[in-house]
Amino acid sequence: RVLAQMLCEQFDNLYAAAKWDPLFLKHNVISNILRNQRENQPEVPLRQMQSTALAVAVDTNQNRYLYVHLGDGQIYCQKSGVTHCISEAENGFGANETYLTACKSAVDHLRYGVGGTRGMDAFLLASDGGQAHLEAALKIDDFFQKKQRTDYTDDIGICRIIRCNPNLCNIFDESGETYEQ
Repeated sequence: RVLAQMLCEQFDNLYAAAKWDPLFLKHNVISNILRNQRENQPEVPLRQMQSTALAVAVDTNQNRYLYVHLGDGQIYCQKSGVTHCISEAENGFGANETYLTACKSAVDHLRYGVGGTRGMDAFLLASDGGQAHLEAALKIDDFFQKKQRTDYTDDIGICRIIRCNPNLCNIFDESGETYEQ
């Protein structure tokens, strides 16, 4: 939620940084996540709270999007009915390893992207191995067509963003709840 909220609140600055100062964007994202973790649970060591990170923010007024991604999971978009993976999973040295927010190389491995939303139908974020379930059982294209949530339960998060209200920033989590900012 912290990352999605940050992308919404700082969208214009981060969008510009993605084009002109990528290192600023990467440091800003990681430091914001870590600062929030320290402030909210100062008694818990950062290594116990580290995680992967995926988020997409959409500016419907100017028809553009920004995503950031660290670690495994994948980010998909559906444009004019065709599904594309816009950010692949990045594992560490082994298949069961990935890059996390509190690791020393987080800034080096944080990926981001910007683009236009004309013709864009939806985004889908799948973390913690969720993409394997989607690809094997649901087929990504079928998932975009479904109107209900998946009933698959495991240590994964899957989020589908169908449309965004230009006056609200909608933040979704894996439970399907919507947070309006």
